[in-house]
This record gives sequence, C-alpha cells and structure tokens, in this order.
Amino acid sequence: MPQPETEELLERLYLEVTPLSDGRPGAEGAVAYLATRDNREIQKLMAMGILPGLKIKLMQRFPSYVFQVGYSQFTVDHALAETIYVHWAPPPKHAESAPKKA
Repeated sequence: MPQPETEELLERLYLEVTPLSDGRPGAEGAVAYLATRDNREIQKLMAMGILPGLKIKLMQRFPSYVFQVGYSQFTVDHALAETIYVHWAPPPKHAESAPKKA
C-alpha cells in the first residue's frame, strides 16, 4: 500500500492534464485537447475519432502506444501520442482501504 505522501502525489497527478505518452498502461481518462497545428496530424487523429471529451484508455506504451477509444484500438508513435492530452481519471480505490460493512 502506498505511503500517504505517495498517495497524495498520485491523486494530484490525476487532477492534471498530461500527454497520452506520459500515461501508464491501464490508465483511463478523457481527451482534453489535441496539441498540434499540423493539419495532417489533426486529420489522422480525427479519422481515428480522437476528439476532446471522449473516453480513452492506454493499453500499452512499448514498442508503440496502443490505446482504446470506444470499441476500437489504435496504435500511434511517440510523437503523435505527445499531441493527445488526457485528463486522467484517478485509479480505483483498493478494497483494503474501503471501510468494512458490519
């Protein structure tokens, strides 16, 4: 179980918006914005259905970034993963930390 300081730091991290490339596999969140002005990159992301507000889940980071939007999975390189900014959802609380019912 993480120390209280570590847990607080993790909670603050999830309040921030960071690139998809900074996420951990299994992390979920919502697309906050696309940080690019390159028309080709915008068209590619829009063709994949990557739009602000949509739920996104990072599946893997290596050798390339695999993420899921809806029922579809996509693979992108590091450069494109850096343009997708995500508002990460906090991880679920462990059952151990939940109060026990009498």
